[in-house]
Formats: sequence, C-alpha cells, structure tokens
Amino acid sequence: LDDYNMAVSGYIMHDRVGPTITNGFTANYAYHIEIPSWGYNSHYFSIGASVSVLQHRLKGSELVVTDPDDPLVIGDDLSSFLPEIGLGIMYYNDHVGFGFSAPQVLGLTAKFNGDGETSSIAKAQHFYGNMYGKIPLGQRDDSYFIPSIWFKYAIHSPFHVDFHSQFVIDNTFVFGVGYNTANAIKGELGVIVSEQYKIGYTYSTQFTPWNTFLGDSHEIMFSYIIDSDDFGWY
Repeated sequence: LDDYNMAVSGYIMHDRVGPTITNGFTANYAYHIEIPSWGYNSHYFSIGASVSVLQHRLKGSELVVTDPDDPLVIGDDLSSFLPEIGLGIMYYNDHVGFGFSAPQVLGLTAKFNGDGETSSIAKAQHFYGNMYGKIPLGQRDDSYFIPSIWFKYAIHSPFHVDFHSQFVIDNTFVFGVGYNTANAIKGELGVIVSEQYKIGYTYSTQFTPWNTFLGDSHEIMFSYIIDSDDFGWY
C-alpha cells in the first residue's frame, strides 16, 4: 500500500443489548502522511474521521420493570435516528504505533416518545488511546507477535485498560487473547485468506455480577478489499 495515501471504508452495524437495538451505517476516511525516514524504518502519520447514521430502537414490550402499571413506563416499540462523528490520529512505523481517537464526539441523546411520555438513552462521548508493537517470531517475516494496550474512558464511567496479545502465523492464521480491567476476557481466531479476503471470530465474557444480565459477546467479521490498478485505487 506504499503507493496510496488515502483510505475510504464503510460498515453496517447491528447491536442488541436487552431491549435496546442499534442499527447503523458508518463511512470512514483516512489520510496517511509518510514522514521522511531515518534508519531502516518507514514512518507514517495518519488522520481519520467517520460519519454515522444510527437508528436506536427501544422494545418497550421487553422492558423489565418493578411496577408494570407505572404510567411513565413506555410499552411501545419505538425508534430514534441520530447522527454521529468520530475523529482519530495515529503515528506508526514498521515496529510500533500509538494513537488517540474519539469515536463518539457528539454524544447526543436518543429520545423515545410513546403514550404521551418520553424516555431517552444518552450517548456518552468515548475517548480511546492505544499503543502496540510488532515483534517478528524468529527469522521469519511472515510470522509475528503483536502486544497492545488500550486506554478507554467514557464520560461518567470508570476508566478501563485493555491488554491484548495477537499472533500472526504465515501471514494466514491469527490467534489472540485479551483482558480488560472490567474483569472481561476475550479470544479471537482469524484467517487471512488472501490480501483481499479476511474472516474472523471473537468471543468475550465478563466475570462480574452483571454478566447474568449482559451475557457473552460473539462477533463475526468478514473483510473484502477492492482493488484496481487501472483506476489507481485499492
């Protein structure tokens, strides 16, 4: 990708936690600046931004309440649409990288109006910082170990840290494990089929009293990269 300095991508999201559902589409843009090299490393500075349109749904029929006759309880299935933007900045070279991002800059509130009453879900701003390294395994260039650490903070929420270790073997197989200071662990498996196709699966669970209500998390990822030498994009 040395011949390209811009990247555009997008993804569709469906996320459900109990009676709340979020559907949305996000478009991403990144601009990469190559810094004049010193030594044997290539150095890069990247700036990124994202724009999202999100549908927040509240399934009032699935709410668990202490007083079902409370007139303030919404029993309808309602929707609210909100925009969101994200910003990020990162430095990286062949061996290390670190960056900062704010994926929810606006932090708006989704409001649900039903039966003359209003309920709302506030979207708090999130702030992330991360650092990682890339360590070759032996003398091979196609197998390496990537340790990383993430710092996460959301307004009015505790500060958390993620520790993650990932192994890439033969530029094909990906294995990873991680731990979060919220007493959560995760594991991941992936296959890099080619430069264009990647598939992966991630599982995570929490060792907290809230796990009974939140449950475990399963994520399936499929990535396809479109390229075109004739038109000068990848």
